[in-house]
Amino acid sequence: MDTYAQKQLHWQGLSLRRGGRLLFDRLDGQLAAGEMVHLTGPNGAGKTSFLRIVAGLAVADAGQVRLDDQRWPDRETGVPLCWLGHATGLLPTLSGRQNLQLAARITALQNRAAPDWPTQKDDLFAITSFIDQPVRQLSQGQLRRLALSRLLLSEPQATWLLDEPDTALDAASRAALDQLLTRHCARGGRLIITRHAPPADFAPHRVLTLRGAG
Repeated sequence: MDTYAQKQLHWQGLSLRRGGRLLFDRLDGQLAAGEMVHLTGPNGAGKTSFLRIVAGLAVADAGQVRLDDQRWPDRETGVPLCWLGHATGLLPTLSGRQNLQLAARITALQNRAAPDWPTQKDDLFAITSFIDQPVRQLSQGQLRRLALSRLLLSEPQATWLLDEPDTALDAASRAALDQLLTRHCARGGRLIITRHAPPADFAPHRVLTLRGAG
């Protein structure tokens, strides 16, 4: 049976211009279940734009992204996709717990929406000390840890697109992030990530470097 886990995510012939400048041209690649791609390149090379195209949040000038022979992303097929960009996407008037409960309902994991979530086992980013505070009162580091905790609600084989996820994190939280990324791929998840300063032992399966085509 042809399942999501057996399919390849492909980007084919992707080209993009911004402000009259060519960011990338005829870019090809693929991502299989269990793989991690580290997206690198200088500022302005198009890393965020590339991730947004793969996430379905932006449109390339040419080329396409497919999951084997099907459209990507495609809400009708229910293929799991998680995007985390520079903005956390948290609602400032709600508490951290309420934000997570909302995320749980959106991902249809009702069991995660229990009032005592997260448990100590789930609390990879140590958010229990501030989870009931309004989001507008949290520091940048706390906001990032709360946003990353939503990834724990995703399906095991989801595709994660993470743009500088360790921004504002302390050393302990960066170590927790490394643990989460490794665990996600070991469970068959897919991952494309940009990181400004990955740890020395950070070992993605592949590196995709955008240099800016001119």
